[in-house]
Amino acid sequence: MDDTNEQWKVSILELVSRGNAVIAELLRLKDHIPTIFHQTDVNKKYAELINDFSYFSQSEIIDKKIESSQQLQEHDEKIRDTYLEVLVRFYVVFENIYKFAINLNQFVENLENNVYIQESMENIFLDQEGCQLMCETLYLYGVMLLVTELYVPGSTREKLLVSYYRYSLNKSQNFDEVCQLFNSTKKGNGYPDHVFSRIPINENLVSMILGKLRTDDIYHSILAYPLPQHRSTALANQASMLFVCLYFDTSVLHNNTANMREIVDKFFPDNWIVSIYMGITVQLIDAWEPYRAAKLALSNSLETSNVKQYSTFHADKIVKLTSQTEQLLKDGALTEENVLDHTNKILNLARECNVTIRWLILHTSTNHENITGITANKKTKQIKDMVCGNINMSDVFQLLLNTSEFELKIKELLKALLEDKQNKWNECKQECSERLNYLIALFSGSKPLPKVKKNQQLEKWFSDIDSHLENLSFSDEMVSVQKLVQFIQSLDSVKEFHELSNNAQVEQWLNECLKYLNIMVRSVNVKDKVMIHLQIIADLSYAWKLIDQFTPLMQDAIKHEPSLLIKLRALFLKLSTSLEIPLLRINQAESEDLISVSQYYSNELVTYMQHVLQIIPQTMFTLMADITKLQTNVMLEVPTRLDKDKLKDYAQLDTRFEIAHLTHSISVFTQGILRMKSTLVGIVCIDPKQLLHSGIKKQLAETILTELDKGLTFNAKSKINKTDLMTKLSQLAVVMDGHKRSFEYIQDYVGIYGLKVWYEVLNQVIEETVSTEIDSLMSTSGCTFIGRLADELISMTDPKLSTYVENTTSWFNVKTQKEIFNMKIFSLSIKAIGISGLVGLDNVLGFRIVKNIQSLFSHLHTLTNDKAYQDTMAQISKDLSPNTKPVSNPTKHYPQYLSKMSKYMTAVNDYLIKIGQLQILRQLLRNELSSCAQFESKNLHLCLETLNKSLLNDLREYYSKEGMPLPTDNQELMRNISAYLKWIGQDNPYHKIYVTTRNIPYFPLFMFLYSLSILSKVTYSTPQDLFLTKKGYEYYHTDCVVVLVVLHTLFHQFHRDISEQYLIYMSQYIKSHLASGLDTDKRIENIANIPHSQEIYQCVHFVNKFLFYQNSGNVNKNVLAKYLPDQITYVFQNLSL
Repeated sequence: MDDTNEQWKVSILELVSRGNAVIAELLRLKDHIPTIFHQTDVNKKYAELINDFSYFSQSEIIDKKIESSQQLQEHDEKIRDTYLEVLVRFYVVFENIYKFAINLNQFVENLENNVYIQESMENIFLDQEGCQLMCETLYLYGVMLLVTELYVPGSTREKLLVSYYRYSLNKSQNFDEVCQLFNSTKKGNGYPDHVFSRIPINENLVSMILGKLRTDDIYHSILAYPLPQHRSTALANQASMLFVCLYFDTSVLHNNTANMREIVDKFFPDNWIVSIYMGITVQLIDAWEPYRAAKLALSNSLETSNVKQYSTFHADKIVKLTSQTEQLLKDGALTEENVLDHTNKILNLARECNVTIRWLILHTSTNHENITGITANKKTKQIKDMVCGNINMSDVFQLLLNTSEFELKIKELLKALLEDKQNKWNECKQECSERLNYLIALFSGSKPLPKVKKNQQLEKWFSDIDSHLENLSFSDEMVSVQKLVQFIQSLDSVKEFHELSNNAQVEQWLNECLKYLNIMVRSVNVKDKVMIHLQIIADLSYAWKLIDQFTPLMQDAIKHEPSLLIKLRALFLKLSTSLEIPLLRINQAESEDLISVSQYYSNELVTYMQHVLQIIPQTMFTLMADITKLQTNVMLEVPTRLDKDKLKDYAQLDTRFEIAHLTHSISVFTQGILRMKSTLVGIVCIDPKQLLHSGIKKQLAETILTELDKGLTFNAKSKINKTDLMTKLSQLAVVMDGHKRSFEYIQDYVGIYGLKVWYEVLNQVIEETVSTEIDSLMSTSGCTFIGRLADELISMTDPKLSTYVENTTSWFNVKTQKEIFNMKIFSLSIKAIGISGLVGLDNVLGFRIVKNIQSLFSHLHTLTNDKAYQDTMAQISKDLSPNTKPVSNPTKHYPQYLSKMSKYMTAVNDYLIKIGQLQILRQLLRNELSSCAQFESKNLHLCLETLNKSLLNDLREYYSKEGMPLPTDNQELMRNISAYLKWIGQDNPYHKIYVTTRNIPYFPLFMFLYSLSILSKVTYSTPQDLFLTKKGYEYYHTDCVVVLVVLHTLFHQFHRDISEQYLIYMSQYIKSHLASGLDTDKRIENIANIPHSQEIYQCVHFVNKFLFYQNSGNVNKNVLAKYLPDQITYVFQNLSL
């Protein structure tokens, strides 16, 4: 700023800076609007939680409804936890827009009240910078309103604001005013006029701004575009500001025909598309359709003859300008000398190119915003067809590429000349002085040459020239240029007058003097304003969004000519200059928003670059797919030893040549992108090598995801069997191995570590897929390939239809007794989806266990409100008390208890067996991971196993002795070791704490009764060491191993006292039946003959197996002896029934 002490300038500059930052935040947030705030059928479950402004009139009713529903409360909490941060950011940006308008009005009020001494609104508009800033404030406020209306629809805004009100603890005092400003607006007549009128802006300010924008060139843009035919392009940015500001006084648009005619004649005589801010473009034909005066004024520009004339004119320019730029882009055409000699011609060519490109891009695109909400009329389509009829977009794209490269070379040359300007001046001055001294010495006779006589007059004349040259100062450019021109004229004259050209040596010295003097003149004439004008001329901000229409052309061109990337780099750099528009005022104000705004626009451009250049990895992977097919299906693997006569069979020369040709094509694409230089895009530096590697990783991730998704898709209508699943996994393993080998094969040609990148990307794909699957756990089935695989494993091992035999780690069908699942499936899974895939599958199963345990405990907690359930459990608990004494007549009472509780146990049976089933699957996964780690990475496995044992010993010692220091304070070390142990199968899912629990009344008693209900349907087989379903109960089959595992898992979530209480109930059951059987007058010769021995026998084995799981595979006899006498246990364990 010219005068930083002018407080009013500081205030208004800060306001303008804030306006640009708010718009950047709006544009950033528009891509992060949560989907649940859109009106879609997908979000019906949130319909009662996401409300518009109607909420405020019935808030008590809605809040009570949410409080009365457990499900709504859970969803409400989820929305708050997930989206509160985004909601706060949206509210802050809405409030900043409101504050911007209030601060603008306050600034004008301060001016009118003489807060700024000796300053008035009229004086500010007489100041060049003040006029610009005042116009920009109103313009930016209008842009904020338009951007909000375009990208955050009214219904969505209301839902965001209401949700912020409900979930945020910090309520703003401006909330009501913000809601009024962003109330949903019905599109149609009067839209968007009433949006701009919600906060009235000072009428005098609006009038003065419209007057200045209409009549003046406030940015002096015409200096960069001096030709009359370029006037509308020169004033394009000012036209954008005027277009937006007119909405603050729509009476001009409606009724002021004279002013609108003036505006159209000055700003829109040959164009009807306006870019309002960073490529947000608007079609004037539709935007001004509701306004009589504006529509009438624009009609002249839209006459058919005029439209055809503009279109033909610019279409003809394409060929001419493309030819001229191609000539200048040839090697040796753009040199320092040519640029210095023809600066004006070069700038004129840049003007012509940019004017033509601007008109063509804007008027051939259909991707314009509709700010009125009115459907485009027929005339819009007719004019579009007339414009596009003569224009080939490929030619426009070629001109754009040529112009970008041409401008980049000019800028680099001019930048080098400006930086080295003084040094070059001094060097040329020194060189010229040396030549003059040669001539002085020659004519003085001290260094005579043949046929050159001594001439004191010439000696003196050259001495005077040399002395004057020495006195020239680079800082005094105007005087120096005048003197240099005089020297050049004098040297030309003396050469002819004294016939000095007759001597070749003298003529050479004179010509070199003239050359250096001319370079000095041209060097001085290279001004900063040339670069500034070129920067203004090369502006491409209007195409910030429209450039995407050229993406298919760019990608197609890259596929056919990878070297084109050099020209594309120039195009991206040209596009990056657009960042200066929103950053200019932010930088001037030294605002803290500079970094975040720069980062946003830079990342947007980098993302677009990556999108365009992703065609290279895509094409490479298309070629690699062909290599994969050849290597997998055609190429024969050469054995270690081969007979000489069979060598020809394995040569396969044609196939090898085709692979070599495909590989060469891949390397050509790699060379093309690596030839790009590192490029600074905004504040982000783009390294071509890094860009290539990122693109390859992205494409590899897509390839892996596609193959896994395709390979693990199952027919939902038919149940898959073991053979089918193993076939699918085998086929997938072959495909994945083929891709991996092909990727390793091309690694040297693309400069990456193939195997390392393969596993990194595979792990990343698995992690993201698992995360997606876990997030979708509310759905009934898997939505990803990991989820679908988990579903198939769960379906195949359904405990209601199969039995798990622990000794064989296999499942068998209950009816056919055939094996339906074994460990080979997990072995094949590792080949198909890798170790990371198996770990990911384990995580999914783990989260499903969590979901089922939470659902079970939630259901049991709800039973506490069921009076009938509570009364029944209280009565049973009372009947069994004290638990240390046998129950009288157990054969009568226990069946009665089961009968009373059957409906409650049936309700939770599915949860229970699902938890046990999932636990067994996790345990088998762990076994497979452990086996694989021991075989593939023995040293790592042993190292981690030893480290784990050491840490556990330290922890045991710490907890056994008081005052011992904690073995490690490094929680990160523990987490890392746990992760590694999981990958090598050293964690035990049976000992996991899945959920935090609250006390559940009568939980041990409930699980005891559930155990009895299961035992009543099974019989224990000693030879097989299995619980088998009794005859007549096949329909109610439940795998007892699954039940035992779930019992252990659930009790492990509580304090050990809960499981001990369960064991007390089981012991009481055994002792009660034993006491009942012995209470008889008959003599019992054999223990097997006591009544109820079968029940006792089964229950003893059931308890024994339960303790087996409780104690990590070993039955602690001391624990069992606490509840049952050793004699009973020994007798019934060894009894054969």
